Amino acid sequence: MDAIVHVVRCFEDEDIIHNMGRVDPVGDAEVIMTELILADAESVASQLQKNSKKARGQDKDAAANVALLEKLIPHLDEGKPANLLPMDEDEQERLKSFHLLSSKPMLYACNLKEEEIADPN
Repeated sequence: MDAIVHVVRCFEDEDIIHNMGRVDPVGDAEVIMTELILADAESVASQLQKNSKKARGQDKDAAANVALLEKLIPHLDEGKPANLLPMDEDEQERLKSFHLLSSKPMLYACNLKEEEIADPN
């Protein structure tokens, strides 16, 4: 996948129950981002284990992966998405190979009631 689209509910409707009990698009987006970061933390831990074994065998590419993965761990643990980690160009390219969800470009779409949408005319 090349990007993630977050669709967040921005309307009240008594007939549609919100899973958190209230409509809070910002809170919903934060929950989704936290879930993506937690999934990435698991992926990073797994990839670090695999790359560490290869790096011990003098694999230079794996050693570079280990260095970046070790930078990612505390960053993700702070609840920050992978795409906000300060990186040089080589690290940015290397990050793509990890396929982390929080490293993808993100678009937020607001789900509104039809009558709340402004008339474009």
